[in-house]
Amino acid sequence: LCEFYLILEASAVIMMIGGVIKEMVTIMLGVTAFGDDLNATKIVGMCIVFSGVILYKISFHHSKEEIEADGIYQQIGMVEISEADAEKVEEVRVSSSHMT
Repeated sequence: LCEFYLILEASAVIMMIGGVIKEMVTIMLGVTAFGDDLNATKIVGMCIVFSGVILYKISFHHSKEEIEADGIYQQIGMVEISEADAEKVEEVRVSSSHMT
């Protein structure tokens, strides 16, 4: 039930990242508590996985900032548009002013 609620509130990607972090913690606990062998291949693999998680979080954070910034610009009317779109907006504005 708890996992179902988490899936509803978070995306599947977030759940996958949580699973990866859980596996990394499990591996580290196995190494420290039970003396499991941790060779160079396993260490490189853990570093690659951890780097992927970090890169995802950074990209997610940046995209979230961009979305919030776009929302703020739209709220105060500072949306950047192309020159062609600006001309279309002007045409609509002029034609609508002639109708009234």
